[in-house]
Amino acid sequence: MARILQLGDSILDNGTYVAAGEPDIAAQISAHGHDVEMAAVDGSRAIDVRVPELSFAPVLTVLSVGGNDALEQIGLLADPEELTFAAAITRLHAVR
Repeated sequence: MARILQLGDSILDNGTYVAAGEPDIAAQISAHGHDVEMAAVDGSRAIDVRVPELSFAPVLTVLSVGGNDALEQIGLLADPEELTFAAAITRLHAVR
C-alpha cells in the first residue's frame, strides 16, 4: 500500500467534473488500497499550492498545477493574428 499526497488543482481535485456516480481520482486510488492525502484544490494556481501538515509520510507526491495560471493569460494566445509556436512561447515566457 502506497501513501500518496496530491497537490495542485482540479486535475486531481476533480470530484465536480466526473459523471454522477463515477469515482474521482482520490476514490480510484483508495479503491486500489492506497492512502491518499488530498491537498489539491479546484481553482488553485501555482502560488496557492501548500504542503499541509500530513497524517502520514507520503511515499509518492503528485503535483498537477498550472492550468488556472494559463487560463489567466489566455488573452496572450487568443490573438486573431496567426502565431508561430516560437511567437506563442515568447509571449508566455514574458509572463513567466
